[in-house]
Amino acid sequence: MVRGVHKIYLSAILDLYDRHIVSYVISDHNDNPIVFDTFKATVKANPDAHPLFHSDRGFQYTNQTFHHMLEEAGMTQSMGQRAATVNHTFYQKICLHE
Repeated sequence: MVRGVHKIYLSAILDLYDRHIVSYVISDHNDNPIVFDTFKATVKANPDAHPLFHSDRGFQYTNQTFHHMLEEAGMTQSMGQRAATVNHTFYQKICLHE
């Protein structure tokens, strides 16, 4: 790490229907809690929603705890193919205003 540089991580959940960020969390660590906290905030804000939840195959989304959280919320999980950069296309277009 470069001296004086502090990395932060953004976990965001995007509604692809109307292209708005449903919830987000910023953290110093790219770990399970950042993803779990983002997911919990989404469910709390939208308790009656039961969408398809699409993500990449990161370790946060493939573990049993997250899978159980999806089941409890009544959501179906969808994942992209391994090493498929298309998973990030929607976020890049929204965040970069392309």
